[in-house]
Amino acid sequence: MSIESTKSTIAASPLPWGHPIQLHNDFARCDGYGHDGNWREGCERCLRRIAPRPNPCVMMKPPDIIVFRCEYLIEAGAQQENKK
Repeated sequence: MSIESTKSTIAASPLPWGHPIQLHNDFARCDGYGHDGNWREGCERCLRRIAPRPNPCVMMKPPDIIVFRCEYLIEAGAQQENKK
């Protein structure tokens, strides 16, 4: 998925189960890492990037090296599964 297409669509979209995208205010936000118009694996669906940001919010840098997956990744469906 390209960076430009996700900036406008995912950030404003509800999650598949109908709830708005949200992340508690005490979680650091991340701008993700994109190169040549594509996101690094996981960035396109990470709540740290796509959830609305409070003002002010704590920001973090994406990791320089990712071996298998980003250690800071919070996938959109993970919070809903934890509530069950």
